[in-house]
Amino acid sequence: MNAQIRNKEILSLRTFLAGVHKKHQYINWGGCCVFAGILGKHLAAVGKVRVRVINSMWDGERNLDEVRKKVRKNECAEWNRHGVGFSHVVIEFAYKRRYYIIDSEGIRVLTNNLDSRYVEGALTVEEARELGSTPRGWNSIFNRDEIPAIRGKVQRYFKKFVQDGELTS
Repeated sequence: MNAQIRNKEILSLRTFLAGVHKKHQYINWGGCCVFAGILGKHLAAVGKVRVRVINSMWDGERNLDEVRKKVRKNECAEWNRHGVGFSHVVIEFAYKRRYYIIDSEGIRVLTNNLDSRYVEGALTVEEARELGSTPRGWNSIFNRDEIPAIRGKVQRYFKKFVQDGELTS
């Protein structure tokens, strides 16, 4: 069960995420890795970020760090060949001694270990950015033409809130 979020900065981030999700409804249907890469880059400036994956290949590999050693090119097809399918990608964010799970639908306090759908290990933010940079391997319902607008919203949000001192490390 998720704990209640009381932190002002995190509540601000939750409101921002709700606005992104309302405008870009299908972002989690093929754009989750794109969003994790964009948002993760900015969150990493104020907290610890790991990009977590729900593996759609139930009989596949269960540890991203082990698979990474086999992956020659950071593409969905290459990860798939080694037993990792990207059902969903989220950010695990450590901020002020609490851990959160974030995607465009919102932010949740991580009170226990991630559930068993998530594989062990994590992608780096740069790996997520690279994986999300191409439509190959992702659900086509997400309109990739929305990426510049999403990137701009995230940049403006972080510029404002980091400058104002509302979101700090």
